[in-house]
Amino acid sequence: MFAGWLMHGSLAAKLKQSGKTAQGTVTAANSHYVSTGTTTRMEERQLSVIYMVDLKMFSKDFRVTEKGLSEHPQGSKVEVLYNPSDPEESVLVGDFALESASTAWIGGTMFGVLTLGLFWYAIRSKRRQAS
Repeated sequence: MFAGWLMHGSLAAKLKQSGKTAQGTVTAANSHYVSTGTTTRMEERQLSVIYMVDLKMFSKDFRVTEKGLSEHPQGSKVEVLYNPSDPEESVLVGDFALESASTAWIGGTMFGVLTLGLFWYAIRSKRRQAS
């Protein structure tokens, strides 16, 4: 799941540099619970969006925040950032999207913090073993 989130973050960063935008229409806004372990359940919110690129229609489900779900009911308009050579590669534009152009930097930051934390833990463990 984390690797997938980082991948979307890098997709958003790539699209922010070379992508194009299209207006999309929300066809459904819903939330449901998914199991992430034996007892943990997590609410997942998504907007189903259709958008057109060069007279071809695309449909995609985007994960969003609670704010995104409440502010974008069925029929509302959203901005979609897409890859011109592969319009199915797309993210939503806005602070309500979990995989968006505006949150692309978070994936890289979290990866860096995680890496530093693991590095620090490894050094600390070695020092304890040497004592």
